[in-house]
This record gives sequence, structure tokens and C-alpha cells, in this order.
Amino acid sequence: MNQENIILKSDNGDFILTDRKVRYKVKNWGQLNVTSLMLDKITSLEIKFKSYPFLLVISALSIFYLIFTYTSAEKVIAILLILLSMVSYFATIKRAIIISSASTTITLPIKKLGNDKAIQFIDEIEKSILVLNAFFAGINS
Repeated sequence: MNQENIILKSDNGDFILTDRKVRYKVKNWGQLNVTSLMLDKITSLEIKFKSYPFLLVISALSIFYLIFTYTSAEKVIAILLILLSMVSYFATIKRAIIISSASTTITLPIKKLGNDKAIQFIDEIEKSILVLNAFFAGINS
């Protein structure tokens, strides 16, 4: 049996891309979930971004309320509402790379990875898929 070559590996080792598969390991509260997808079974790759812009709207409305209010108590409430909605907005932003097959999905959170790096990451997976497909095409011809 041939050994797999590691192409990419996360710093903590939870995500591994080899020349044959993608594996993602999640540890939460004493539980372990390991998901592997063979490269030839991957049907789609995507980057998802999710935020809650209504929190920014609440913050903007609170700023107007702050400008046009007169009492100190109302100003304090407005300032707290601005702070709470802004902190909540930035705390709830979620970005992920989603790797899908017909039977399962790997959702890889990307908190500190910039858009360019995330796209490079997807490009590496796609390149590995193309290399694998070319290999199988060579065997079958």
C-alpha cells in the first residue's frame, strides 16, 4: 500500500490535506469527531461568510438617539446599546471553508485566515483533485 503525501496541514493538526483525502478532526467537551473525504468524492468547495448587519443598524439608530436625547440616563442607555450591538456584531461574524461530498460536509472555521489565504487553500484542494484525476485517467487508458 502506498503512503499518502501530506500537502497541507493546519498548525494544530486538526485539518490535513493529503494527495488522496481531506481529514478534519474536531474536539469538543470530551468528544471527538473525525471526518474524512476522499478527493475524488468532493463535489464542491466554498467560502461562506455570515454576519448580522441588523446589529450595525441598531448601533446607528442608537447613535442618532444619543445625539437627540437630553437626559443623562438616556445617553448612558444609548451608549451601552451602541457598545453592546457593536461588540455583538464583531463577535458573531463567522467565516468558513465548506468542503462537500454527496454524503457529508466538512465545515472548516477560518477565523484568522484572510480571503487570499482561504482562496489559496481551496486552490490547493482543487489542484490535488486534478492531479488525482489525471493519475486515474492515466491508469485507465
